[in-house]
Amino acid sequence: MDAAVEAMWLSHVSALEHGSPGLDAIVRRWAVLHDVEREARRKEVMAGLDAAKARRDKLEHDFYVEGTLSEDRFKTLAAEQSAAIEALDLEAGELAREADLSVFFADGEALADAWAESTLMDRRMLLGCVLTSLTISPARFPGDRTPIVDRIVPQWVG
Repeated sequence: MDAAVEAMWLSHVSALEHGSPGLDAIVRRWAVLHDVEREARRKEVMAGLDAAKARRDKLEHDFYVEGTLSEDRFKTLAAEQSAAIEALDLEAGELAREADLSVFFADGEALADAWAESTLMDRRMLLGCVLTSLTISPARFPGDRTPIVDRIVPQWVG
């Protein structure tokens, strides 16, 4: 059963085109699981971005609503926050684009190796990215020799 599901998954993922929803989901989740440092940096950048936007909003509130900042001070601080937001936005974009797609576009052997090196939880995640359901028909009678591949009915995403 495992070998049949693996063969179906490898065949399906190998045929996916760049930008397909299933492949995008695999790449995002693969990056989270296998590039821990990059994912930690991405979370750090997103937290910094949220904090910078909150500071900018407070500046605007203090200047426009409360009137507690002079115009010169507001312009200086607002420019600094805008620069910080822009820099963090750029870094967040780079971190989102840097996922290593090579294993999913390389030859089938590299993809099979990635599958083989995966844990059971990783495999379930990889299957869940491209399958909505997997139905296995029972044997029609005791001793039924129908190949298992013919009894598996996948519902692929998209």
